[in-house]
Amino acid sequence: MKHLLIPLFVLMIALFFSCNEDDFIVDKDNFLIGNWEFQKSTESYDRTTYQMKRTKNFSERGGSIHLGNDSLYQYRGSWGFGMQPMIFEGTWSSINDTLIKINLLVPDNEVFKLVVNVINKDELHYYYIYN
Repeated sequence: MKHLLIPLFVLMIALFFSCNEDDFIVDKDNFLIGNWEFQKSTESYDRTTYQMKRTKNFSERGGSIHLGNDSLYQYRGSWGFGMQPMIFEGTWSSINDTLIKINLLVPDNEVFKLVVNVINKDELHYYYIYN
């Protein structure tokens, strides 16, 4: 029995130290899926490009988004007279490799599109188009 306990103990220690709290799963078939936190924006004459970094959880910071594998879209932002913080929800779908359609449920069932400039396992850069 002792011969089984020692390898089991060593395996448990190896598993414990190999797991990093900051590790998170990335869908290699669709890098869009996950949680994204706003880092900075870049202004040009006709658009604002937003730069996001991937996070493990849906961030408490404003400007964070969640793109779920079940097409759930969430955006943490502010709205109304007092700019009250709230979470906007809706659905998202890929139109092609660089265009995402967002159907926002509130406040006015808004529909808009995101044009993706950069997407990889760590970062997402996009800008909005409305039509």
